[in-house]
Amino acid sequence: MSDFAGVQALIIEDDQTSINVLTRLLDQLSIAAAVIHDSAQVEMSLREVTRPDVIFLDLEMPASNGYTVLQLIQNDEFFNDVPVVVSMVTVDRYHEEAAYVVHRWAEIFELPVGIVMLVQPPNVNLILRARVQGLHLGRIAQFFGGGGHATAASARVADR
Repeated sequence: MSDFAGVQALIIEDDQTSINVLTRLLDQLSIAAAVIHDSAQVEMSLREVTRPDVIFLDLEMPASNGYTVLQLIQNDEFFNDVPVVVSMVTVDRYHEEAAYVVHRWAEIFELPVGIVMLVQPPNVNLILRARVQGLHLGRIAQFFGGGGHATAASARVADR
């Protein structure tokens, strides 16, 4: 697996299942993660975090509008140039074309790694794409009960 040791992520998410899945996924990549889970305290919590290398943001939080949080991050010099990944989407059913959309999204934006979590309670569907040499997404997906190959994989994670 590729070594991302030293990379720091910040997860802003209120759903515990999504937090569990994302932190387990990042752990598999050797990426340390801090979590802000109380959507009512996001603005205050943002002032207390160490500057991350990447932020995973849920846009659908009950007490704090994710778009407002995104605006706060974008307007704060402390987070200047920190990429923000919109990481959670709630869907009413699994969409077969989602994997293709993720593939094209990663290709068009030349992303080294694409991670999409489709939240369909009580499950989270992971769709993974990568171009990073030495990173085998199929092995990571197996950790979650899924499968795939080096550059593309998926898994359905039950609520645990």
